Amino acid sequence: MYPLILQGRLDHDVQQDGIGIPDFVDFLIGFPFIDLLGDGYSTFTWTPSSFMAVDVVSIAGTELYGINVTTAIFDPPNDQYAFVPASENPTPGAIYFTATSLLGSTLVSAVYAPMASGGIGQYPLSFYQNVTNQPTFGNGIVCDNQIRFFNTPITQGDYLPIGIQGNITIADPNMPQLSATYTNVFGVKLDTAFIENNLQNCTSLKGDTYQGE
Repeated sequence: MYPLILQGRLDHDVQQDGIGIPDFVDFLIGFPFIDLLGDGYSTFTWTPSSFMAVDVVSIAGTELYGINVTTAIFDPPNDQYAFVPASENPTPGAIYFTATSLLGSTLVSAVYAPMASGGIGQYPLSFYQNVTNQPTFGNGIVCDNQIRFFNTPITQGDYLPIGIQGNITIADPNMPQLSATYTNVFGVKLDTAFIENNLQNCTSLKGDTYQGE
C-alpha cells in the first residue's frame, strides 16, 4: 500500500510579477514521500496527472513539469466544491466535486461529508501540511516548489480546516491503473495562502524541509 493524494483545488487571486492570473480549478493526482534524489531524506511528490479547466496559460504551465494534463469541465465550474442539496443527501454539510472530459466521460466524481467526530480525522493536520508542501514533479527534472501557509486568517479562527470522509471515483485516461472507486477516503477541506517558486531545478531542492507555518 502506498499513499495516494488527491487534491481538488481552486487557485484564487493569484499574481505573478504584479500581473493577475484568472482563477482556475484543477485536480491533482500525487504520490508523496518520493526519494527523487536518492539521498534518503529529501521528499518530493510525484504528480503524474492533472485535470484542468480550459485555460491555455495554466495548462501550458503545468505541462512544463512533465505532468499529463487532461482538459476537464468541472461542477461546480468556479469552485473546489459545492454543497449537496439536502433532498439528495441528508448528511448536513455534504459536498460534491465532479470533473468530466470534453467528450462527456466522467474523470472524477466525489462526495464527502464532515467527520461525525468534528475532528480532522484519521490523519493529523500536520500530515496534510507536510504532503502539500513537498516539491512536486512530473518528469523529475523541474519541480514546482509551492509553499502553503497554515497560519494566516483564512486557515484559522472561523476558517479552521474541516475533516471530511467520503467516496471518490477516478477514471484517469493517463493512468488507467488508478481508475477505481475509493470508499471511506479521509481528507480535509481548507483554504491556505501560498507562494510558488516555479520551474526549480529539482536537485536545487535537496534537503528542502520547509513546511509552511
